[in-house]
Amino acid sequence: MATTPRFFVVTASTTAPAEQVFALVADSTTWPSWTPIRSVGRAHLAPDGTEQVGTLRSFHISVGRSVEEVTGLFPGKRFTYSLRKGMPISNHVASVELEPNKAGCTISWSETFTATVPGTGAFLQWFLHAFITKCMKGLVKAAEA
Repeated sequence: MATTPRFFVVTASTTAPAEQVFALVADSTTWPSWTPIRSVGRAHLAPDGTEQVGTLRSFHISVGRSVEEVTGLFPGKRFTYSLRKGMPISNHVASVELEPNKAGCTISWSETFTATVPGTGAFLQWFLHAFITKCMKGLVKAAEA
């Protein structure tokens, strides 16, 4: 039984410049300070220790652990990643898009995925949307600090 692909987007505005927002999103070591994530592990870093396409980021939250792979880095514009382990989903694609404006920038954080357990898609969409909404609020606050 095939499940329906799910999609959502969370949008916010900030007075921070896009480059500043991107710096936070592209460095997972900052995430515990502005998200519900408790700790981060990283593998396959660039020689200078920064994250690159192919970097694996292990996030620990109160309900478990997930592993994501960085799939795109476009400084000041877009950051993309994909979940590899930790949730019953497949075909996961996430993107944080930054659109500069006169006041700072607009952030659009979107995710698409397919639930691997039939009947769980709506719940997983609700859960991920709520989680990303918390992340977005923290990101805006951290970027403006």
